Amino acid sequence: MFQSIGGMVDTSESYKLTQQLASIVISCSEDERIIDTISSIDENVEIIASITPCEKIESLLERRDIRYVITPKGNHSITVNKGVQSASHDKIILIDSDCVFEKGAIRSISEALDTFSVVTERVIFEDTGGFISKQIAACRKFDYTVGFPGYLTYGFPIFRPGLSFHKRLLEKIHYLFNPKIPWTEDADFTYRIQEANIPVQHLSCKVFHRPTTFTSTIFSYHKYGVGDAYRAKYLHQYYHSSLFVQMYERYKTAFKTQCANMIPFLFIFDLAYLFGYMHANWK
Repeated sequence: MFQSIGGMVDTSESYKLTQQLASIVISCSEDERIIDTISSIDENVEIIASITPCEKIESLLERRDIRYVITPKGNHSITVNKGVQSASHDKIILIDSDCVFEKGAIRSISEALDTFSVVTERVIFEDTGGFISKQIAACRKFDYTVGFPGYLTYGFPIFRPGLSFHKRLLEKIHYLFNPKIPWTEDADFTYRIQEANIPVQHLSCKVFHRPTTFTSTIFSYHKYGVGDAYRAKYLHQYYHSSLFVQMYERYKTAFKTQCANMIPFLFIFDLAYLFGYMHANWK
């Protein structure tokens, strides 16, 4: 909306918006690496940080004049939705504070969104060079590709980070992420996109995901289990007839496609997933 100043219309804000390629929404929870994410942005875009309460992060963003919104901790759906609702542009690029963009990726994404309503980028899971770190990265890559339960039927999942979309998409799927699903909200998104047969453009440009520790990965998989239990209970989203069949197909694929060193780590992470799944059902 234009603001009137002394009888004249101030169009500077409108002009600024028209010069920007898209809105980038950065999800962050007490993660100072958000500064690295911002530094990797190499185009004129609107930047919105959707953060959980943290005075230090708020101060870092204010010093750099970055807009931010504050959301409750523990619900990815609410965090991302609020950031998107605050975005001025129709083209939305989602990223997390533990990721950085490859040079030139943002322009490629923006151009693809002129045609496609949903775009994904390649997510490169980095490691520290150590044995354990490499296996963690391999497990994450597996889940982003052939390890996804619906891969054989639909192909690659549409996960975040690595997800961008045009707001015209919401005319078809009505909402972005479901607040009832605090984690694996992007799996719910994937399911609805696939059920609606909406074309997805998979780009070759990259987003780099910083290395994660063994402990944080355990906690992440536990949360994935909780999220998937909620998706099954509230949304009735299934790719297989049972969780047992899903796990059987998962490990059949893993033994065919993955290095043997990775399998024990995948098994440990899946135990955390199953515990989260059963715990959510018990609650």
